[in-house]
Amino acid sequence: MTVLYEDKYIAVAIKPAGVLSEGEMPDLLAESLGAIRAERGEAPPSAIYPVHRLDKETEGLLLLSNDGEFCKLMTHPRYGCKKTYFVRVAGKYTEEKIATLRSRMDIDGYIIRPVVVEVLKVGRDNVHKLSFTLAEGRNRQIRKMCAQVGFTVLQLKRMRIGSLHIGEMKPGDWRELSPADVQALKRRALRQAAKTGGDC
Repeated sequence: MTVLYEDKYIAVAIKPAGVLSEGEMPDLLAESLGAIRAERGEAPPSAIYPVHRLDKETEGLLLLSNDGEFCKLMTHPRYGCKKTYFVRVAGKYTEEKIATLRSRMDIDGYIIRPVVVEVLKVGRDNVHKLSFTLAEGRNRQIRKMCAQVGFTVLQLKRMRIGSLHIGEMKPGDWRELSPADVQALKRRALRQAAKTGGDC
């Protein structure tokens, strides 16, 4: 999804695992947008950057934009934009491990805000499916949280950013954000800024 406000772009793409958020994904989107604009006889887009980056091994929703104001609303801790991830892990399951994941864990010397962790499926083969929803995003936070309790992350996929959900989109897909989508994200961010611990 890409929204054009004069020369501002806001798009959502599904990053495949093994692809870099920086460099590869923006370049691919810029190439597609450039082709569309060329057909219209318009100038190529200016530089586009990822919002809420994903590490190379993680897949799922990725916002890309050249709109600085929008990026700030989506990333600054004050606005608390929530992201939800599907996580498949391997390791012995215990309720104590889940309780630890829901607590204020110490990640690289920083005490994180509590994370909403839902157990989707406990596997008999010690492979389990979890959901993590967090309002901040430390570097490789979920992977480090899981490692601390003895879980190995097998798959990590971002499913939701604020009001945006992955839906039927597949890895490599992208689409323009509608003005309504953008306004919904901005309204949630501004509401969060007006209170403490709200949703995005």
